[in-house]
Amino acid sequence: MEDARDALEIFLTDSITTGKKAVLIVHGRGLSSPDQPILKTRVIQWLTCGTWRKWVIAFTSARSCDGGAGATYVLLRQRPMTKRNRKG
Repeated sequence: MEDARDALEIFLTDSITTGKKAVLIVHGRGLSSPDQPILKTRVIQWLTCGTWRKWVIAFTSARSCDGGAGATYVLLRQRPMTKRNRKG
């Protein structure tokens, strides 16, 4: 699991520094997982609870032609969200 997190960190860091606004994360559907998809659940957790939540605008499951439930589209900010630039 640590390898997956490291790979995600490298991928998102590279995506942000190269100016990408949207990325596709392929994590698999977790068909061999006993209860729920472990890696997919962790990816969503890392995007919403960790340092990456400041960079993520939104995410959703991919279309079937891009991997369906086994992949996630992620929209990225150009700058991290801070309390100062948060609306509301």
